[in-house]
Amino acid sequence: MAFLDLAKQRYSCRSYQPTSVEQEKLEYVMECVRMAPSAVNKQPWRFRIVSDADGLKKICQCYNREWIATAPTVIIASIVHDEEWVRSDGKHHGDIDIAIAVEHLCLAATEQALATCWVCNFDATLCHQLFSLGANEEAAVLIPIGYPADEPKEKTRKPMKEILFCMCALISLLACGQGKVASVAPADSVDSVASVDTFDNPDGYTTVITPLMHASLRIQSGGFEIEVDPVAKLGDRTVDYSNMPEADLILVTHEHFDHFDTATIKRLSTESTITVMNPCCHELSGLGQPLSNGMTLNIAEDVTLEAVPAYNVTKGREHFHPQGRDNGYILSINGLRIYIAGDTEPIPEMEQIRDIDIAFLPCNQPYTMTVEQLVEAAKIIKPKVLYPYHFGQTDLSALPDLLKDTGIDVRIRPFD
Repeated sequence: MAFLDLAKQRYSCRSYQPTSVEQEKLEYVMECVRMAPSAVNKQPWRFRIVSDADGLKKICQCYNREWIATAPTVIIASIVHDEEWVRSDGKHHGDIDIAIAVEHLCLAATEQALATCWVCNFDATLCHQLFSLGANEEAAVLIPIGYPADEPKEKTRKPMKEILFCMCALISLLACGQGKVASVAPADSVDSVASVDTFDNPDGYTTVITPLMHASLRIQSGGFEIEVDPVAKLGDRTVDYSNMPEADLILVTHEHFDHFDTATIKRLSTESTITVMNPCCHELSGLGQPLSNGMTLNIAEDVTLEAVPAYNVTKGREHFHPQGRDNGYILSINGLRIYIAGDTEPIPEMEQIRDIDIAFLPCNQPYTMTVEQLVEAAKIIKPKVLYPYHFGQTDLSALPDLLKDTGIDVRIRPFD
């Protein structure tokens, strides 16, 4: 079968015949998976074939959809994080590697007249517990596999002209005398002007906080320009830093790609810019000044910085942000104390954090806090103003009510 025909035949099947999948076909499919490429050939993956009744019941607990119960077999694909390759800018490649391997699986299954479906919207934490995954494993995808009982729908794909950009087109444009190539902003480019908040400092200055995206924010106070975890692009979302002034201070909490963007750091920097990051980011990039947990730095008159711990404590999550590696920051500027927590859960060190005017606390399980943990941390720190951030698709609608009797001003802004 030609590869294009195979690609066209593969579809997301959501109804299966009760017929079991033959052992030799499963072995063939998994041999195709074994041949999948991975970054630096690390092969940071594990696969569990679930065909027994008890195991399939557990799958249904992790993904509460009636149709998955029709699948005679489900394969759990997991990433082993301490085996994955990490790029110099901090990008972990386990998610890319597992995607390559899983698509090998799906295409090989199609070749064998089997059907599959990618399932990502499941309870990964529960799956980890029910199937006793390793400490450094993350359940990434569930793949039901079997003989289809439904019919594929017609595929809808974008036309080639929307996804393919050839250098020949660029050359033609320049040859016509057009010295500049226009850039097109994505439709989902971030505009946070409507979410800007202004605070009056005790020292008489005004501090302006602008949410940008996810964990990125901008702080302006008394003519001082600060960028926190500046990242220009996450998926389809972008922040146009070219329209912002160069920074006096840049803070980087840790090396994950949604916090650490060396190109943007360089774009915002001048010879006088002070860039502070955790030691791992400094080692990876050679940029800025490393600051370890517990260290303080005098940035300027009336501007001081303290690096505080940020890490996971929940069993099975420790590898995401191990203790001692990453930073949170307490920024004191013109009499205002701002706590930028970084990626953390509630930790004992929070008991020592006091007199916070503004706190940024993450909420994005399993990598940071659940809503309940965020409430716990807020009650420990007792900030005057709380911004939940780094929250992705987490539902924060109940948060204001959960903190309504604390006197904390909860402000939900576009930090998804």
